[in-house]
Amino acid sequence: AKLLAGLNQLMLSADLRVASDAACAVGNLAFNDEGRYQVLAYKELPDVVSGLMLILKAPEELAGNAAWALGNLSRDEGWCGRMLEEREWVSEVLGGLARLLQSLDAQTACDAACALAALAAPDKGRALLLAHSDCQVLLAS
Repeated sequence: AKLLAGLNQLMLSADLRVASDAACAVGNLAFNDEGRYQVLAYKELPDVVSGLMLILKAPEELAGNAAWALGNLSRDEGWCGRMLEEREWVSEVLGGLARLLQSLDAQTACDAACALAALAAPDKGRALLLAHSDCQVLLAS
């Protein structure tokens, strides 16, 4: 919990490089099942997600780390399903991922594509994403 609290503080840093590195660390923690469950069980998870969403709006060379973290968190179908019901969150994520899919940096584009794949993995996710008005943003990418 202390590690996540520290990373959460760093994601709010005015230094976007520091914030992006903290998002990458959250993504690394959430990469495997045990770490993902620890992140998802963190009592301040909404603040962590808010921090990731801020970084997703950063310049693309920094925002890819937020896509990496969100993609790894979205591999948990329960959490992913709950987040997919939040239309504003879905719109923000799709907009951010669509922007990153156009990146010339292969790692950034890959992180965005993997996040999108994780969001679309559950049947519910595919249906919600395809029905969402911002889906056209991704199809145009």
